Formats: sequence, structure tokens, C-alpha cells
Amino acid sequence: MLGIERDGDTYVARDESGVAWSVELRLDMSGTSFREEVLWPAASVVAVAGGNAVHFLAAESGAIVSSLSLGNDLFGHFGGADGEMLYVLGWRNVIAVDNTLAVRWVCHDVLSTGSRGPARTATGSGCRPKWTLRVDGSMSSSMQSPVAS
Repeated sequence: MLGIERDGDTYVARDESGVAWSVELRLDMSGTSFREEVLWPAASVVAVAGGNAVHFLAAESGAIVSSLSLGNDLFGHFGGADGEMLYVLGWRNVIAVDNTLAVRWVCHDVLSTGSRGPARTATGSGCRPKWTLRVDGSMSSSMQSPVAS
């Protein structure tokens, strides 16, 4: 099993035999202190996020295979890295990325309250879901398909 560690701007992947790879990745952390790295086995990548970007590194080598700009939003948290979708929770938007690293949908102007346990959402223009988004990335079963952007 691959484990990921961060020391400043250096990300180190370790497996049972030791260091598998190490890569330096400088994130623009202007305006935020939130950064996170997570192994996403369903996509065979390590997702690394901070500031207004998410980078997907190949789990076997650490090479950047894809990047996702959050535009004028800032990264807050990853949700659901144990399934077929990874949810990128920004300060204002939620982005669903599938295990091919394609963006499946974006929900704009989401207000999420609560940092532990269930979070209530209030939406602005951009999507029409009737669901509850939890900090772990799971959603209730009453979700309607959001409008993709």
C-alpha cells in the first residue's frame, strides 16, 4: 500500500520497500492555508491540491498526469477518494471528477455549513440539486442531476 507524506513542497510516496518516488510541487497558496494530498486508487493517482489548483500525480511514478484549475475559487477539502468519483470541495464550488480524471459536473456558489458531520447546502445559480453534501463527500439519495458547466 502506498503512503503519501508531505514535507514543505516535497511529496514522498512510500511503499513496503521504502521510498517509491519523491516530487517537488510548488502550489500557489495565496489567500488560503488549505492543502491536501490523497491517494485515489480508483484512478491510480495521488491528488494534490492547494490554492486554486488540483494536480493528479501518477501513483506509480509521481509524474503529473493532469491538472485542474479552480479558477477564482480556492481549495478546501477532498471528499470521496475511496470510490469512482473524487469531489473537490472549494470555498464556493464543488467539482466531481471521475476516475478517468474527467470533470463530470460542477456545482457553483454552494454554501456549506459545518466542518464535522453532515453539512447543509444552499445553492445559488449553477445547479439545482436537492441533496445534502457531507464533509466526507457522500451525498443523500434524493439528489437530482446537477447542471454541468
